[in-house]
Amino acid sequence: MDNTVELAVLRDMLQKLIQNLETQVDTNNPIYVEFYRFLVISHLLALKGECQKHQLPNVLAKLTSCLLRYTREIRADKAYLDAGQACKDAGLNDSAFIYLNRYIDLYDAIDDPDNAGGIDNHEFE
Repeated sequence: MDNTVELAVLRDMLQKLIQNLETQVDTNNPIYVEFYRFLVISHLLALKGECQKHQLPNVLAKLTSCLLRYTREIRADKAYLDAGQACKDAGLNDSAFIYLNRYIDLYDAIDDPDNAGGIDNHEFE
Protein backbone atom coordinates (compact mmCIF):
# COMPACT_ATOMS: atom_id res chain seq x y z
CA MET A 1 0.00 0.00 0.00
CA ASP A 2 1.55 3.28 -1.11
CA ASN A 3 0.77 6.18 1.22
CA THR A 4 3.48 8.56 0.04
CA VAL A 5 1.11 11.42 -0.74
CA GLU A 6 -0.74 11.13 2.58
CA LEU A 7 2.52 11.09 4.54
CA ALA A 8 3.79 14.13 2.65
CA VAL A 9 0.58 16.04 3.37
CA LEU A 10 0.68 15.01 7.04
CA ARG A 11 4.33 15.97 7.39
CA ASP A 12 3.73 19.39 5.78
CA MET A 13 0.72 20.04 7.98
CA LEU A 14 2.61 19.07 11.13
CA GLN A 15 5.56 21.22 10.10
CA LYS A 16 3.29 24.26 9.69
CA LEU A 17 1.64 23.49 13.02
CA ILE A 18 5.02 23.29 14.75
CA GLN A 19 6.10 26.59 13.18
CA ASN A 20 2.92 28.24 14.47
CA LEU A 21 3.27 26.68 17.90
CA GLU A 22 6.86 27.92 18.18
CA THR A 23 5.58 31.49 18.04
CA GLN A 24 2.90 30.92 20.68
CA VAL A 25 4.17 28.41 23.25
CA ASP A 26 7.41 27.30 24.82
CA THR A 27 9.14 24.31 23.23
CA ASN A 28 8.84 22.51 26.58
CA ASN A 29 5.05 22.71 26.38
CA PRO A 30 3.58 19.17 26.31
CA ILE A 31 1.44 19.99 23.29
CA TYR A 32 4.45 21.20 21.33
CA VAL A 33 6.49 18.15 22.37
CA GLU A 34 3.75 15.74 21.31
CA PHE A 35 3.18 17.31 17.91
CA TYR A 36 6.92 17.56 17.31
CA ARG A 37 7.15 13.82 18.04
CA PHE A 38 4.42 13.19 15.45
CA LEU A 39 6.37 15.32 12.96
CA VAL A 40 9.50 13.23 13.50
CA ILE A 41 7.54 9.99 13.08
CA SER A 42 5.85 11.16 9.88
CA HIS A 43 9.21 12.33 8.52
CA LEU A 44 10.87 8.99 9.26
CA LEU A 45 7.97 7.09 7.67
CA ALA A 46 8.21 9.27 4.55
CA LEU A 47 11.97 8.67 4.36
CA LYS A 48 11.36 4.95 4.77
CA GLY A 49 9.16 4.99 1.67
CA GLU A 50 11.79 6.89 -0.30
CA CYS A 51 14.51 4.44 0.73
CA GLN A 52 12.36 1.54 -0.40
CA LYS A 53 11.63 3.27 -3.69
CA HIS A 54 15.29 4.05 -4.39
CA GLN A 55 16.59 0.71 -3.05
CA LEU A 56 18.85 1.96 -0.26
CA PRO A 57 19.05 -1.08 2.04
CA ASN A 58 21.56 0.26 4.58
CA VAL A 59 19.72 3.52 5.12
CA LEU A 60 16.40 1.66 5.24
CA ALA A 61 17.77 -0.64 7.95
CA LYS A 62 18.82 2.35 10.04
CA LEU A 63 15.51 4.17 9.52
CA THR A 64 13.37 1.17 10.41
CA SER A 65 15.51 0.58 13.48
CA CYS A 66 14.99 4.21 14.49
CA LEU A 67 11.24 3.83 14.08
CA LEU A 68 11.25 1.16 16.80
CA ARG A 69 11.62 4.00 19.27
CA TYR A 70 8.07 5.07 18.40
CA THR A 71 6.18 1.79 18.84
CA ARG A 72 3.69 3.50 21.15
CA GLU A 73 2.53 5.60 18.21
CA ILE A 74 2.91 3.11 15.34
CA ARG A 75 2.07 -0.58 15.12
CA ALA A 76 4.77 -2.42 17.03
CA ASP A 77 4.41 -5.73 15.21
CA LYS A 78 4.72 -4.11 11.77
CA ALA A 79 7.63 -1.94 12.95
CA TYR A 80 9.61 -4.96 14.18
CA LEU A 81 8.82 -6.96 11.05
CA ASP A 82 9.94 -4.09 8.80
CA ALA A 83 13.10 -3.51 10.84
CA GLY A 84 13.97 -7.19 10.86
CA GLN A 85 13.45 -7.57 7.12
CA ALA A 86 15.38 -4.37 6.35
CA CYS A 87 18.30 -5.46 8.53
CA LYS A 88 18.27 -8.88 6.90
CA ASP A 89 18.35 -7.29 3.43
CA ALA A 90 21.24 -5.05 4.52
CA GLY A 91 23.21 -8.02 5.85
CA LEU A 92 22.82 -7.03 9.51
CA ASN A 93 21.90 -10.53 10.59
CA ASP A 94 22.33 -10.04 14.35
CA SER A 95 19.87 -7.15 14.43
CA ALA A 96 17.57 -8.92 12.00
CA PHE A 97 17.42 -11.96 14.27
CA ILE A 98 16.57 -9.87 17.33
CA TYR A 99 13.89 -7.80 15.55
CA LEU A 100 12.27 -10.75 13.81
CA ASN A 101 12.27 -12.71 17.06
CA ARG A 102 10.50 -9.79 18.74
CA TYR A 103 8.01 -9.71 15.85
CA ILE A 104 7.21 -13.39 16.42
CA ASP A 105 6.72 -12.73 20.15
CA LEU A 106 4.34 -9.87 19.40
CA TYR A 107 2.51 -11.88 16.75
CA ASP A 108 2.00 -14.75 19.18
CA ALA A 109 0.79 -12.35 21.89
CA ILE A 110 -1.70 -10.77 19.48
CA ASP A 111 -2.83 -14.13 18.15
CA ASP A 112 -3.34 -15.66 21.61
CA PRO A 113 -3.44 -12.93 24.29
CA ASP A 114 -4.51 -15.35 27.04
CA ASN A 115 -1.26 -17.30 26.74
CA ALA A 116 1.03 -14.36 25.99
CA GLY A 117 2.51 -14.44 29.45
CA GLY A 118 4.64 -11.34 29.13
CA ILE A 119 7.31 -10.59 26.62
CA ASP A 120 10.95 -10.65 27.66
CA ASN A 121 12.49 -7.18 27.24
CA HIS A 122 16.08 -7.82 28.37
CA GLU A 123 17.46 -7.51 24.80
CA PHE A 124 16.09 -3.96 24.52
CA GLU A 125 17.10 -2.56 27.89
